[in-house]
Amino acid sequence: MPSLIKKAGSIDYFGELTWANFLDWLITFCLGAIIVLTATQLGGVRPETQLQQLPLYVLLMALHGLSLAVCRPESRKLNPVPFLFVPFLIWGFASVMFWTPTPWRGSYELVYFLTAFLFGWVAVNNVRTRAHLWALLIIAMVPVAKGIFVGYYQFFQDSTKMAAIAIGYPLEISARYRGQATGIFADPGSFATFLLILLPCFTIAAFVPRLPKVLRVLSFYVALILVVGITLTQTYWAAAAVVVMMAVVPWFCFEGLGRRYLYSFIGVAAALAVFLLMYSFNPLFERGLVQALTPEGEGIRLVLWRETLSQLAQNPIFGSGAGSFSLMLESSPDLSLAELPVTPHNDFLLVLSAYGFIGAGLLFIPLGVVFLRSLRQWSKEPFKLKSRSRDVMSSQKFFLSLAISAGIAIILSGALHFLIYIPALLLYATLMGAVLVKSSYRRTLPLPKFRSFGMLYFLIGTTVAAVFWSHASLLLESQGQELQARQRLENLVERGIGVSGKFELLDQVIETYEDALIANPENADAWAGLSMAICQLHYRDPSKFATTGARAVKAASRAYEICPEYWLASSQLGVALALSGKIEEAGTALKRAVELAPNSSNAHYYYAAFLGSDASMREEAVEQVRRALEIDPNNAAARRLEQKLLIL
Repeated sequence: MPSLIKKAGSIDYFGELTWANFLDWLITFCLGAIIVLTATQLGGVRPETQLQQLPLYVLLMALHGLSLAVCRPESRKLNPVPFLFVPFLIWGFASVMFWTPTPWRGSYELVYFLTAFLFGWVAVNNVRTRAHLWALLIIAMVPVAKGIFVGYYQFFQDSTKMAAIAIGYPLEISARYRGQATGIFADPGSFATFLLILLPCFTIAAFVPRLPKVLRVLSFYVALILVVGITLTQTYWAAAAVVVMMAVVPWFCFEGLGRRYLYSFIGVAAALAVFLLMYSFNPLFERGLVQALTPEGEGIRLVLWRETLSQLAQNPIFGSGAGSFSLMLESSPDLSLAELPVTPHNDFLLVLSAYGFIGAGLLFIPLGVVFLRSLRQWSKEPFKLKSRSRDVMSSQKFFLSLAISAGIAIILSGALHFLIYIPALLLYATLMGAVLVKSSYRRTLPLPKFRSFGMLYFLIGTTVAAVFWSHASLLLESQGQELQARQRLENLVERGIGVSGKFELLDQVIETYEDALIANPENADAWAGLSMAICQLHYRDPSKFATTGARAVKAASRAYEICPEYWLASSQLGVALALSGKIEEAGTALKRAVELAPNSSNAHYYYAAFLGSDASMREEAVEQVRRALEIDPNNAAARRLEQKLLIL
C-alpha cells in the first residue's frame, strides 16, 4: 500500500514531519481564525468582539514561542522588519501616559495597534512555506462569502437588518444607512473598504497565469461580485477608488506596455459602465450622488480635513495626543456638526494630528520603506517561468503582485476613509504587509543557539502576551460596559424615567457604569455617565436631592479631574451642582462647557435648561436653545425646551 509519507520524511503540501512544522500549521490556522472571527463580527468595532479575541493572541504568542523552542538551534531566526515599528508603539504609549488629554480613549487606539503588531510579528516570523501562506490567504478570503450574501440581502430584501454578532443581542442598521449594503460591517464605508482591499487580489488571481483555469474563472466571477457589492454600498469615494484600481491592476497582470494600457482602459470602462447602469436604473443612486457632493454627505471629508490640518498646526511636533481627535473637534470654534466623527476619514491626517510629525514619521517611514522595497523586488522577479504545460508567474512575484495591489487599495482607503478604528481592516492591512515583508526581505537576525534559549523565548513571549491580555481586557471591558450603559440610559431618558417609573432599569445602568469604573477607573466617559444616571434618581425621590446631588457631583468631579478639557465632564458637573443647590457654581461649570465646545448642541441645551429655571435669564436661555437647534435641528430635547420657554 503506498504511503503518504515520503522517504525524506515529509507529506505533500503539509511539509516536513516535525514539531516545528506542525506548530507552524497551528499558528497559520490561529492567524486565520483571528482574522475571520474579527471580520465576521462587524469588523471587530464592538469592544465585546475584541475582548473575545484577546485569548487567541495569547495562544498565538505561546505557539510562536513554542515553535522557536522546538526547532533546530540553527533555524532560530527573527525577521528584523517588525522591530522598525517598535519606536512608534513606544511613542504611542508615551502619548497615552504623558500628554494626551484623553488617555482612556488613547488606550483603545493603543490596543488596536498592539493587536495588529502581534499579528504581524507572528505572521512575519512564522508561516514559513508557500503552503502556509496559501492557506492563510485562502482563509482570509472566507469572510467575503458571508459579507456579500448579507450585503445583497440587505439591499434587495430587508435593508433594516444586519448580521447579528456574538454579544447576546442583534443590531439594526442606523437609519441613515437604509437602502445601502453594509454586509458584515457596521457601516457601508467600512464594508466597501473591505471589498476594495480584496478586489485586486481576486482580479490578479483571475488574469495571471498561475492558478488552474477553474479557479481563475471563479476568481473573475468573485471580482465582478465585489464590484457590484461596492456599488450597492453607494459610497462614492469607493466607486472612484475602484476606477483607480481597475487602471492599476493590469500593470501587475500583464507584460508589455501595450497590453497594460489596453486592459487598463477596458477595466476603467467596465467599472464606469457598471456604476452608470446602477445610477441610471435606480433613483437611490442618483439622489445619493447629489447628496454625496454636499457637506451633509461625503463632502464632509473636505471640511474635516481642513479642521484636522488646523489642529495639526497647533501641535505639529507631538500632536494633540492619542485618542483626542473628537475632543479637539468639539472644541473647534469653526466646525458645527450634529454628529461628531471619531476620525477625519483620513488615517494619514488622523495619525499626524494625534501623534505629530514625530509619530507619523515613526509609522509611515518604515511602511514606505517596506512598500518601496517590495516594488523593487517585484520589478526584479521574472514575469513568467517555464512549466511543463504553460508559462506561469513565479510564486514570489504572484504574492508580491497580490500584496502590492492590495496595498495600493489600502492606501486609497486610508486616504478617503479609515482603517485604524476598524480592527478587521487593520488586520487585513497587516496581513498584506506581512506578505510584502516575507516576499522581499531575506535577511534575518540569528538567535542564540544554546538549548535553553528557545524555552526562555517561549516564556518571555507568553508572559508579554498574558500581560497585554490582562491590561487590554480591562480597558475593553470598561469601554464595552460604558457603551452599553450609555445606550440604555439614553433609552430611559428618551422614554421619560419620571413617567415610566422603571427605576429598576436605572439601577442596572448605574451598576453597569460602576462595573466599567472598576475595570478602568480612568474612564472619564464612564464617570460622566454615572453622574448622569445618578441625577435621574431625583425622579424616584425628589426629597433626597441633596444626597443624590452629592453623589452626582462626586462622579462628575472625577471626570473633570481626568479631563478638564472635556465639555461633557464640565457640563455634567454643572448639572450635578445645580441638583445640589449650588447654583452659582453650576452656572460657572455649564458656561465653561459651552466655551469648551462652542458648537456642541447638547452643551448649549444643558446651559439653556439651567438658565431657563431663572425668569430673569429667560431671553439668554432662548438664545442658547436656538443655538442648540441651529447646530442640530434633530435635537428633540432642545426642541421641547424651546417650546416650553416660549410658552412661559
